[in-house]
Amino acid sequence: MKRKLLIALAIVTALVLAGAGTALWLTRGLADTVDTFFADVREGRMEPAMDLLSQGFRSETGRADLERFLDQQDMRQVIDAEWNRRRIENQQGLLEGTLVTRSGVRIPVRIGLIREADGWRIHRIERPAAGIASGSAPTPPDTATALALATATIRDFFHGLSAGSMRAFHQNASSLLKAQFEVEDLDAAYRAFLDLDLDGDTLARVRPVIEGVPKVDADGVLQIQAHVASEQGLFRFGLRHVLEDGQWKPLGLNVRIE
Repeated sequence: MKRKLLIALAIVTALVLAGAGTALWLTRGLADTVDTFFADVREGRMEPAMDLLSQGFRSETGRADLERFLDQQDMRQVIDAEWNRRRIENQQGLLEGTLVTRSGVRIPVRIGLIREADGWRIHRIERPAAGIASGSAPTPPDTATALALATATIRDFFHGLSAGSMRAFHQNASSLLKAQFEVEDLDAAYRAFLDLDLDGDTLARVRPVIEGVPKVDADGVLQIQAHVASEQGLFRFGLRHVLEDGQWKPLGLNVRIE
């Protein structure tokens, strides 16, 4: 059993390292998508521009709303972009930098992307407000709330091990995660654990322990570290949640067994 657990951990670690190794060259795709989007907008090709938005973006923002935003933010005549930060993590991309318009106006911007079946798609466009910033990042929940979030997310994961599928985990996840991954994708990602001889239903009844203080990162993502100690092993979790409609929803789950 212990050998199988170690093998599973090695497989998951290898997958993480492989993803990190490909991130460097994949960042070029982020800039290409954004450059094409603003070129289409500049030339009045709004239909192709809309196609470069994520499914979630298009479901929440119509063409008229997008055009109004572009007009309000002076983003109709962007001719260049300078990026000082590029990042890819778990099929999500981030670009931070400056857009340059035809008239020479420089616009600070932060653009989030997600990888869909057809490639990188823009999921959000943010322009920091000028003046004194009051700070809009969500406040981390208290320890009791963080424990409840961790318990619910870890329970869904463990029940998925017994059911042989991450369907329940996917069903209760954030819309951002659902936009990127189908149930089958999650099953493949956690296949090493699904193939282990673990009693997930028993593990789901064990109360997790929060490690450290839950924190919200610069992207507004809640980070919770927790573990579950059991006769089947010590499970350590890195949990990521995002605030949607006033509720924290799972965005990602990393797990290892000791």
